[in-house]
Formats: sequence, C-alpha cells, structure tokens
Amino acid sequence: MKRSSLHHENTFERERERDFFSNILVSCPRKKYPQDLDMGGCTSKQERRSMRSVKETSTEKSRERRIMRREMDEREKLLFDQLREAEREWRKERKKLREEVKRLRKKVEEREEAKATTTEEREYWKWVIEEMCVERAVRDEAVEKWKQLYLAIKNELDHLIIHTTSSSGEAIMQRTLEEEEEEAYKTMEELRDEVRVKEGTIETLKEKIALMDRQKYEKEREIDILRQSLRILGSKKNKKKGASFASLNLLILKTKCVECT
Repeated sequence: MKRSSLHHENTFERERERDFFSNILVSCPRKKYPQDLDMGGCTSKQERRSMRSVKETSTEKSRERRIMRREMDEREKLLFDQLREAEREWRKERKKLREEVKRLRKKVEEREEAKATTTEEREYWKWVIEEMCVERAVRDEAVEKWKQLYLAIKNELDHLIIHTTSSSGEAIMQRTLEEEEEEAYKTMEELRDEVRVKEGTIETLKEKIALMDRQKYEKEREIDILRQSLRILGSKKNKKKGASFASLNLLILKTKCVECT
C-alpha cells in the first residue's frame, strides 16, 4: 500500500513538472520570422488561440488528475482502516481462543490428577478392608477357642463338684466356678461387641467404596467431554483466521450444554 501511494505521488510530480514547462512555453514570446510578418499577424493570433486552448486543456486534465488521486487516496485509506480493524478483531479472537484452550487443558490436567488420587485412595481402602477381614477371621478363631476353653473348664468344675464331699471345699469350688464363669462370660461379651463394631466399620467402608466408584465414573465422563472440547477447539483453530466469533461462541455454548447434561 505504501508503494502504491509513493507511485501516485511520483506520477503527480511528473505531471506537475510537465504542466509547469508547458506554461512556460506558452508564456514565452515567440520570435517573429519574415514569413510571419508577411501574413500580417494572422499566424500569431492562431498560435495564441491554440496555445490558450492547450493550456486550458492541460489545466483541466491536471484538475481531474488531482480529483482522481484524492479519491484513490481516500479509498485506499478507508480500505487500510478496514483491514487494520479486521486484523485487530482477529488478534482478539485468537487471544480468546488461546486462553480458552489453556483453561480447558488446565482443567483436564486437574481432573486427571484427581483421578489418579482417587485410584490410590481406592486401592488403600481395599487393602484396609482386606486387613480387617483377616483380623475378623483371627478374632472369630480366638472366640471359638475361648468357647471351647470355657466348656472344658465348666465340665472339669462340674466333675470336681460331684466328687467333692467336703461342704467347705464344695463352697470354695462353687465360688471359684462362678467367678470363672462370670469372667468367661464377660470376655465373650467383649469379643462379641468388638466383632459387631468391626462389622459396622466394614459396611461403612463398602458404602464409601461404592460412592468412590460412582464419583470415579462421573469424573471420567467429564474428562472425556473436556477432551472432546479440546479436539473441537484445536480443529477450529487450524481453520481460516477470519472465522466468525459468533460461531465460536455457539460451539462453546454447545460444549457447555453437553457437559451440563
């Protein structure tokens, strides 16, 4: 555009120089030759008339050229302003696209990190449940042993009571038996309470794992939607630079609607 304006300026300068020298030639008096004197001055009048008409014609042409040049300059200036405005809009749109892509990429990275953390927590709670199941089996085995021991002690005490003839000895044995029975009963009740507490904890952990599985499924679905949005934005970015900003807003709105559903 600068070269075009420079070319017009050079052309205009050459035309001005040509008009200037033609005016000088018209204004300079012509030398009279004998043949001019013989014709009685008719030739000089015709020459003056022709030179005057040439001067008027050149002046009119110069005026028309100036008008045309002014119109061309105004048209070029308007076109340049429109082009600069379009470039400014395109830069704004490209900046917004880059910011949107960065935001979506950051969101996807956060979701992937959350997904990895959720997987680690799920593995940890699985290990805790397995350990609690093993501990519960050990507790059940210990309770069974205590029951067998209690029955053996009771049978032995009954046998001693039957074969004891002394009343004092019988009272002592009876008291000892009652104390041992009471202690064994307390121990069994404590073990049962502990087993019930462990069972409640296991049920709570199972519910928590089920909830974590549902959250994991929802997060994976959201991550897939965000990846699709990134692919769509990438394909839109590689198209023409003068794409309409309204179509981009419509695409983002559709993506958000899909994410909400």
